Amino acid sequence: MRVGDVTFLKLVPDDSEGTNAEWRKLVRQKHEETSAKKALTKNIGVGDTVILKDGCSPKEFTVHSVRPLLGYASSGLLYRVPRSKIIEVRKVEAKSP
Repeated sequence: MRVGDVTFLKLVPDDSEGTNAEWRKLVRQKHEETSAKKALTKNIGVGDTVILKDGCSPKEFTVHSVRPLLGYASSGLLYRVPRSKIIEVRKVEAKSP
């Protein structure tokens, strides 16, 4: 079993009023959020636009490199982009020849 896998919680009988029911609910919720976040950043490609959380400056980057994740801001400066701060990825449209 992988670290971060919650399949073991499925083995426990689901009794909504039982022991640690609230804890199990929180663990499942956190796991769903983490999985959604990984899915969001999994298919980032060169040329895509990445939007970061509020409070980050600059807020928008155009991806230059995927590993490590680097992007150009509108000012032309190259930044290392933290995946944990990404809230949206706008895919670049493929141009037909």
